[in-house]
Parts: sequence; structure tokens; C-alpha cells
Amino acid sequence: MFRTANAQLVFQIEEISLYYYDITFNDNVINEDLGQGPYVFIKCQIINNLDTPVVLEPSKSTIKISFRHNRSGYKVEAFSLPFQDIKELTIFPKDTVDLSFGKYLLLGTDIFKYKQGDYTKEMLSILPTLKVAYQDEKIKICADEIKNIIIK
Repeated sequence: MFRTANAQLVFQIEEISLYYYDITFNDNVINEDLGQGPYVFIKCQIINNLDTPVVLEPSKSTIKISFRHNRSGYKVEAFSLPFQDIKELTIFPKDTVDLSFGKYLLLGTDIFKYKQGDYTKEMLSILPTLKVAYQDEKIKICADEIKNIIIK
């Protein structure tokens, strides 16, 4: 049974850095990263607002990024290493835990088009709808507010 931790834990998206959203392909330069679409690097925090410790199980967790585009919903799984290598992690009262991860956001979706260089319009549509969810065997929390976006 899951405990949805709305009032007990706060899950925040501190920062999203966006890369490769508008590129120009050049036949003379080979960079495999450029052909995979926009890349997001997300920094999150989990804050314990309780008066008692909370135990997370990162090694048994999933982290999912969800977003909407053109009335369709998408979910992609992300991995936060070494965070997800930890068996148990105790967050003491008023403490925070940082986790970060990166993902080629559109790769594997029908939004991604091979050799498309400019995803500016798509990303302007997606970013306001982006959410990150953390779930392990006991806790499920979701963050939908982005504090800061860095466009590189």
C-alpha cells in the first residue's frame, strides 16, 4: 500500500537546464548527442516537513517525467545515479535530499523527428506541463512546479 505524502514531504523541481532544443546540423561535425533531440537536466529536492524521520527506498524507486503536448500525455522514466543505488535513505525532520538526473526528453516519443533541429515550439508547449514523480514501495510524491529554467 502506498502512502501519498502530500503534506508530509515536499518534492520540488529546483532547476531544469535545457540543451539541444535548437541546433543546426553540419555534415562536417559528428556529435551523436545532437541527433537525439532536446536534453533536460533536472535538479530536485525532497524536504521532510514532519517531526519524525522518513525512510525512502531509492534502490526500489522509479522516477518518471510526465508532460503534455498537442493534447497527448507522455511519460518517460529517468534514473538518478548514484541516488538510486542507495538501499535506504533516512530524511530527518526539516532535512532535505537532493537528486538530479538527465534525459533526452522526446527520444522514443512521436514528437521526436530524426534530423529535426529546432524544437523551440515543442519545448515551450511542454515545459509548463512537466511533472516529476518519485515512487518507491511506500511513498509516492509528485512535483509540478519548476522554480528555475536555464536554457543553454
